[in-house]
Amino acid sequence: KNQVIVFSYLDTFLQKKIIENFSSKKSAYILNRLNSDDRMMFFSSLTSLDQTYFLSLLNKKNKANVETLLGYPKNSVARIMNTNVATIHEETTIGEGFLHLKSNYQDDEIINVIFVVKEDNTLVDDVPIRAFVWNDNDKKVKDILDGFCPSLTITETKEDAVIKFKEYDRDVLPVVNEANILLGVVTIDDI
Repeated sequence: KNQVIVFSYLDTFLQKKIIENFSSKKSAYILNRLNSDDRMMFFSSLTSLDQTYFLSLLNKKNKANVETLLGYPKNSVARIMNTNVATIHEETTIGEGFLHLKSNYQDDEIINVIFVVKEDNTLVDDVPIRAFVWNDNDKKVKDILDGFCPSLTITETKEDAVIKFKEYDRDVLPVVNEANILLGVVTIDDI
């Protein structure tokens, strides 16, 4: 696990040099356990030939995710988004939400904000984690929503994201497609 953490902090040139010297089993272990945004940054830095080799080391889900994201323009937020997003439905109670979060997500910077979605993953709103702490467990999530949730579209550029991060003073922004389906998040650190 520590190797995965250290690997994610290295620049992509050094990552490639190191992973080329690992066995395919060890390379697969590391690549499959990276956060999706770190994995995508690594794959974006590779030549097509190297991408093909390293894609073969990914499990089915991660491979499909990387292949999809590689189809977006190099400067788009899609290339740097993290697809591990904390979501909850608006009919859920605060108490049920806490249990859901604890059993489905690890402590990570992206968990500071919970995204409220419909059954089809349409983005409804966002809720800071502190709202869960200061509200009654029996209250429904829909009762604490403010109706304001700035987002990025999947084709927006990193420069567009910088403007929105400054404008809305956020640490994390959701990334949606043209139908407002939540696909991932981008953090200020990613930018």
